[in-house]
Amino acid sequence: MRRLHFLLSTLAAAALCGCALYTDQEALQKRVTDLEGQVKKLEADREAAAREDTDRRQKLETCVTVDAEQAYNEIIKEEDRRKVILGQRSH
Repeated sequence: MRRLHFLLSTLAAAALCGCALYTDQEALQKRVTDLEGQVKKLEADREAAAREDTDRRQKLETCVTVDAEQAYNEIIKEEDRRKVILGQRSH
């Protein structure tokens, strides 16, 4: 009887002072593991989004560069044609 009283008193004191039971600790550990998994997934998603953003920027820069070079070459060709036409008129 004294042993049972001691055991119950100890359990009650442990519960009051914030000590979690073993099953509560298991549940908390599972929750922590779940949250860590969610964090890893979110970090992976963020990294994938950053890679996609970098790829998109590089493709845009390439498109702009190519378009600018094509426009420049067209302007040069047009100027050369004008010079040829003006040269032919002056003869």
